[in-house]
Parts: sequence; C-alpha cells; structure tokens
Amino acid sequence: MTVYLDEDDVGHDSHSIAYPHLLLCMGVTVIMGDGSIAGAHISTGDTEKKTLSKLAELMTLIPATTRQMLLTGNFEIHFGMEDICSPAEKAGEIGYKGKILCFDTSAFKPKDGAFVRVITNGQVNNPTIEFKRNEKVTYATTASSPMGHFSPNRGIGFRVGHALKGSSSINVASPEDLNVIEV
Repeated sequence: MTVYLDEDDVGHDSHSIAYPHLLLCMGVTVIMGDGSIAGAHISTGDTEKKTLSKLAELMTLIPATTRQMLLTGNFEIHFGMEDICSPAEKAGEIGYKGKILCFDTSAFKPKDGAFVRVITNGQVNNPTIEFKRNEKVTYATTASSPMGHFSPNRGIGFRVGHALKGSSSINVASPEDLNVIEV
C-alpha cells in the first residue's frame, strides 16, 4: 500500500511513497538495501532540516543500508526559495553519499504542482517514478495507517490524507527524464 506524504511528513513502506502536491516542495526518497522505500516531503527552508532529521532518524530504524536517493519536484521553484538545502546538502543531512537521481517536474509544465509516486523495484533495480500534473489528479480522502507514517508536527498516528483514485491515469518517467548528481 502506498504511503502518501504531505508537507513535512516522513514515511516508510515496502512498496511505494507518494507526494500528492509538489509545487514549492521537494520529495526526498531513499531506496534501502532491503528494497523498501523511505521519504520526506520537504516544504520550506524553515522546516527542511527538521524534516530531513526525522527522515535520517527513521532510516536508522530500517535494518538495511541506503542504496539510492531520489529528488522529485520543480527544481527551479524549490531551489529558488530562501534557505533551501542544495541536493548535496540534503544528502548530507541524511548521511547519504553516492548518486542522486533527479526528476524535475517542471519538464511537463504543471500549473498547480505535480503528483509523484516512487515505486521500489527491489534491492537491485532502479525505482519507477509515476507522475501527473496536480490539476489532472483526482484525489480521494483516506485515513492513513499509523505504521510507516510520521509527521514531525503531529507524530505517529492516524490522519486524513490524499490517495489517488483508481480511475486516474498516470505517466511513467523514462531514464531520459532523470538527471544524476554525484555527492
């Protein structure tokens, strides 16, 4: 089941993590050595380091090393904001060294941000990145599970969130859509 992360939330799942509305925000996702996935929905510079710290804390609870890091969002808007960490600084905040896969949502020109879901494909393969312009997404309201979801503002617990309705079609990023940064 997909874990949906709103602003400043972190989470972990065995299959996928979704970021419902990346406009100013950035999805920071890590694929763990056991094939599971963890992530953080970074919003603004004043909460970024706290949220990345919670992701780093969550990663210590997973009995596997970090295999891969991904950044998803509108790079021009996000990195143009005040007090935002660079990709290398984001990696440093969670203790990651290696290649960072980057998916810049500005390439498909969303008017109101983007929906992005990252699906792990196991311990070896690159993840699948699904995306759609937010203005074309149909959301359903759901209650999230207390397992695998942590909000630095609200802690672990049930809450109402977003879910992509089954009738919404989705796009899949190709390898050509990704840039790689080495840190």
